[in-house]
Amino acid sequence: MKRFFMSTLLILTLIVAQPPSAQSVEIAKSEYVEWNLGFYWLMFGVNGLHTDIQKYLPWYRYDPENAPFISSQAPLSIRTPKSILLDFSKNDCVAIPLQIRREVAKSFATDTLNPLSLEFNPLILNNSSSKVFEIKPVLSIGPSDWSNDSDLIEKQISVCKEIIGTSKKSLEGSYLTLAFVTKFERDISALQGEIDKCEQLLNGKCVFSVRTAGSITILTSNSKAIEQPILYNSEIKKLQEFLDSKPCYPGGIGDQLLSNIYCSNAIRNIEILKREIPAIQAAADKAAADKAAADKAAADKAAADKAAADKAAADKAAADKAAADKAAADKAAADKAAADKAAADKAAADKAAELLAQQIAVAAKVAQVKKTTLVCVKGKLSKKVSAVNPKCPAGYKVKK
Repeated sequence: MKRFFMSTLLILTLIVAQPPSAQSVEIAKSEYVEWNLGFYWLMFGVNGLHTDIQKYLPWYRYDPENAPFISSQAPLSIRTPKSILLDFSKNDCVAIPLQIRREVAKSFATDTLNPLSLEFNPLILNNSSSKVFEIKPVLSIGPSDWSNDSDLIEKQISVCKEIIGTSKKSLEGSYLTLAFVTKFERDISALQGEIDKCEQLLNGKCVFSVRTAGSITILTSNSKAIEQPILYNSEIKKLQEFLDSKPCYPGGIGDQLLSNIYCSNAIRNIEILKREIPAIQAAADKAAADKAAADKAAADKAAADKAAADKAAADKAAADKAAADKAAADKAAADKAAADKAAADKAAADKAAELLAQQIAVAAKVAQVKKTTLVCVKGKLSKKVSAVNPKCPAGYKVKK
């Protein structure tokens, strides 16, 4: 059982932030909160004999005749979210739930002379350094918060988009850190001069304080809600099996009995988990429906994308074929034009050759006709005229 409480220490988570001062700020509940399954004891570490511890921490009890029964130094316990969905699409701020349980009698929690308090520092994004304790607290819980008879109080603290931004891509995988201090101020007069175990003396008080810091994972979807009912039922079963083993005093069995505070804590945790199961199941059903819708939308988009890709491929194939057909037709036309031109050029060349041959033939034929020569005279002048059918120029006469 101790291992169970140590494990809750390791996953302790909490976030606190002051909303902006503007009156228009809207704060909404987160659509999904993954709670830690158990409460974490806020325990002071006062060392010494049990009787000495009881002087400083008045709620502490030790039964000397039944050594197994020792009360805890923890007056309070806390339960915080392990992860939370942040969606600022509709609201400026998201409220973070927080449960604080009283582990001591109401008289100790409401004692203003010896006040018991919790002080929460503001949110820091992705930062786990000790500087988170240097900022002024934004939320305090003290004696006045335990005025009713309930041993459980619930608080809501907000995270705002102006502090951490709204981008899902930047928020995914991020975490928020809060530091808080558990403080007890014991009136010095009740210690009768024994103040050696006081961590600090302030205004007549012996002050004890414990610093605790933790982180909460930021989610951008509610998909983790689907597995929560199984985890809840598993935790309830584990706690019930622990109780069935009867490990606590009084009434338990075995040689190594635990304090009854462990069994009491297990019983209270079972009650809380059972009370939350209906809401957890509703959140799981919604997350499953959201996932189914998202999966269908993704499948539909994938099918549409494939159809578009197939159409694009078919269109490209048709365009490629048309281009290839056009190229082939253009080549055929070009080849035909070239062939026609070659034929026309050949025909023209042939015709020219034929004409030339005819001209040559005519010339040759003309060359074969015999010429005759006449001697033409005109007074003392004479002139020879050679031709196939020679004639004397005007004024000349053939010499006889």
